[in-house]
Amino acid sequence: MILVFGILLIGCETEPEDSTYTVWTNTFNFSLSSESVFADLQDGFYKRFELSNTGFEQEKSVNFVNKNGLQNKWTEDQIYSYFIGLGFSSNIAKQQSSWLVSTNHGLIGKRTGASLYVILK
Repeated sequence: MILVFGILLIGCETEPEDSTYTVWTNTFNFSLSSESVFADLQDGFYKRFELSNTGFEQEKSVNFVNKNGLQNKWTEDQIYSYFIGLGFSSNIAKQQSSWLVSTNHGLIGKRTGASLYVILK
């Protein structure tokens, strides 16, 4: 009886777990005079960049690991929620979260006043 029950459990389909992605987030003070790729970013707008492996490692070590960035294991829905929290429309948040999970390494930054919110994957 236990053997039959065990076989039934093995045969049951389970829903696959949502994929998770390692992303880093950080908030920076925005400055028009900075040499950052975001230096010309207007308030309320965002920019995104695809990064090479080398560019990713450099960005991660300089602006996230050594600057108190937060490492997260998020699903695409959690990344979407992060964008919604930054004020992205539902449509733009969906587009950007889909782009970020589909690229090997990417960086998206959004300026809100004197703050620059950045997510790195």
